[in-house]
Amino acid sequence: MASSPTQTGEHYRLGWRTHRPTLINSFEKYFSTQFLTDVTLASEGRTVNCHKVVLAACSPFFEKRLLENDSTADNLVIMIPSSIKYSQLMNVLEYMYKGEVDVTGEELAGFLAAAKKLELKGIADADDDDDDAGKVEEMETPTSTSPKEEMKEKRKYKMYTQEAMDSAIQSVREGMSAHKAAGEWNVPSRTLYERLKEVGIYRRKINHRGKKGGEFSPAGSSEGDEAAQGSQST
Repeated sequence: MASSPTQTGEHYRLGWRTHRPTLINSFEKYFSTQFLTDVTLASEGRTVNCHKVVLAACSPFFEKRLLENDSTADNLVIMIPSSIKYSQLMNVLEYMYKGEVDVTGEELAGFLAAAKKLELKGIADADDDDDDAGKVEEMETPTSTSPKEEMKEKRKYKMYTQEAMDSAIQSVREGMSAHKAAGEWNVPSRTLYERLKEVGIYRRKINHRGKKGGEFSPAGSSEGDEAAQGSQST
């Protein structure tokens, strides 16, 4: 006879598979809409509202400032060092809330200097053992000026919005292949693959030749079921 969930001595662990990406996406949305902000950063005579918990989690610099001041105050203002420009601060905040940021070659040195000044995790601690800390993907300038080559480079480094990425993920949920969804919504396929892994939409698929290959398909689809059976048989 099966045990009742209320029976003493029994313990259950309930997991939320998309917990982390849900939190990250929520903070990103709250920052863009300025919802529930509780601290103000000031730089070059301009201000931006943020969330204390995000600043403290991403930067020992901000964590110290919040501990030194009354962190419960609703009108707390933190002055940013004068060596950091407002545009650099906004790039740092984008890195904090999204986990990544796109900067030009001219902006890179300034961004890294500002990130280290603000003790931004993932940048300031890039000398640690974590090989992925502070990873910078270099975008090389094309040597050819032909229209065909320029178009190829532009496609290689796509610019996209969060709304487009969310739409691509939803398309995959509805049955579209990840490759087609990336083209449909004009988002980088590699970034889309990583986001799909984060939300758990990844299955192993067996192709028509009997070889296994990585593919993304909506949970519960026939592809996912076939892949699950193939994994169990191996």
